[in-house]
Amino acid sequence: MTIEKAIAIIKNGVNAKTYDEQLEARKIAIKEMQKAIPMEPINHGKWNPKTCPTCEEELSEHIGDGYYKDNVCLDCCPKCRQLLNWNK
Repeated sequence: MTIEKAIAIIKNGVNAKTYDEQLEARKIAIKEMQKAIPMEPINHGKWNPKTCPTCEEELSEHIGDGYYKDNVCLDCCPKCRQLLNWNK
């Protein structure tokens, strides 16, 4: 199910064909709303990039000497849109 279809089902309430379709739409909505809660990137140590806690996308930039530089200017993951909190 797409996010757009889930939104339409939730907005219209009874437009879903089955209860399972309504339940799936709600699960998608909850998953997307949870991305609005800023989360700390996962730290794998200075020899590895930090990753998104939701989709595991690499968020750090390799600087060529084995270390990684954090892209703290990223407000959210470029892949899944999870909000990020670099200050923890």
